[in-house]
Amino acid sequence: MQNNYDCVIIGGGAGGLLSASLLAKQGMKVALLEKNKHCGGMIQPFVRKGVMLDTGMHFFGAGEAGQIQSELFKTFDLQPSLSQIESGFTFLLNGQKYQIPAAGFDLFQKKMTDYFPKEKKAIEKYTETVKHITQSVKISSLTENTGIKEEMERGAYDFIRSITKNTELQNVLSYLSLLYAGNESSTSLYLHALITGTFIQSAFRFTNGAAPFIKELETKIKQAGGQIFTQKEVQSFMYEDNRISACTCTDSSQFYAKNVISSIHPGVLSDLLDESRIKSSYKRRIQKIQNTPGAFLVYLLMKKETTPHLPAPLILAGDSPRDTLLIHTPKIGNKNSCTDYVKLMYIPDYKTFIPWKNTRTGTRGKAYEECKKQLAEKLLQRTEVYLPNIRKNIREIYTASPLTFRDYTASPEGSAYGMVHNYQNFIANTVPVQTKIPNLFLTGQSINFHGLTGVSISALLTCSAVLQAKRSTS
Repeated sequence: MQNNYDCVIIGGGAGGLLSASLLAKQGMKVALLEKNKHCGGMIQPFVRKGVMLDTGMHFFGAGEAGQIQSELFKTFDLQPSLSQIESGFTFLLNGQKYQIPAAGFDLFQKKMTDYFPKEKKAIEKYTETVKHITQSVKISSLTENTGIKEEMERGAYDFIRSITKNTELQNVLSYLSLLYAGNESSTSLYLHALITGTFIQSAFRFTNGAAPFIKELETKIKQAGGQIFTQKEVQSFMYEDNRISACTCTDSSQFYAKNVISSIHPGVLSDLLDESRIKSSYKRRIQKIQNTPGAFLVYLLMKKETTPHLPAPLILAGDSPRDTLLIHTPKIGNKNSCTDYVKLMYIPDYKTFIPWKNTRTGTRGKAYEECKKQLAEKLLQRTEVYLPNIRKNIREIYTASPLTFRDYTASPEGSAYGMVHNYQNFIANTVPVQTKIPNLFLTGQSINFHGLTGVSISALLTCSAVLQAKRSTS
């Protein structure tokens, strides 16, 4: 049978691509099914007015030799072109500018102590804790108990408040909250430390955006004998005994498989499964888990040679972690030449877009466009405080709302980072790689944690489980 595979992977985002690449490299006959015209998922770029615009994966941490992301690239046999963000991050809070380095824990601790000399002990405690958690994640021991369960079940903001009463320092230590949708009632110390800690170690970007990275993964898959099928949206499964035997797509095509990996949102997957094959309690638990909020992106296409040069990503603090604004001027090439656009990222209240939740991209009408225009204007006004001449050099403005991401990725409400791993009930809010269906496995940003490092680790854990299952049945 032509469409008979060792493993079918649903979803061509980073998690699906990484999983397909690794399993194909291990000699498995692999098929990757992507519902859109192109792979990439949350990191899929698009073109407007001849300019390539990135959606996600603006930058990532721990990319230096010996650090976790660098080791993950080696594990997946990837050699992407990278450029280091040597200036770290610029954080603006209450009129004060903080230059936060991304060059190791020692320099971070020194810089923070320079800013807050009376808080030396608190900064030492914070740095020591984040370093411990970050360095506990090793490829050689991903499946082992690393002794950080306590950090998984402790709130990040509770921890920060416990070591310092200085509210300014509390806010500065949460400078990357936008990159993990920081929430006082749910964000764990574990998640906060992993995201922040990897960026304290080092910060990198793909030299020419995410497109070459996606292309490299696609090439690896095909060179190893794997196949990629786009515009193939899985709508149901066929079963044999208690196992999935085939994936059926909306165009009626079928792909038979010994194993299936789903990199789509677990809640979306649960709706595709035959209710007689999974316990109703499992489905209720999955669908009860909260999702991280979606992002609102503004792309300011600039007139030629007018893009402002920001040596470091600029983070503007607001009245709450959710009110933070990221201003980013993507670079191209090794010489850090500016692209022709400035990107703004913000986490809006999803209620803003509820009137259009039952519509699809391209059909939402003038009121929706006006809503996006008003929000973009508010963010542009905040940006002008720090880049006062930017407006006169803008030639076009494009926006993407959480509904845009929902339509393209099928992530509920356009969730930017997948499911919330709530520290208050961490185990109940954690979805394992292995499902109750023996040959169905999960990967992606809702498993483990999000970001390039989190998704890479999830893919590695998933592939290990698939290969182990293969060995036990052979």
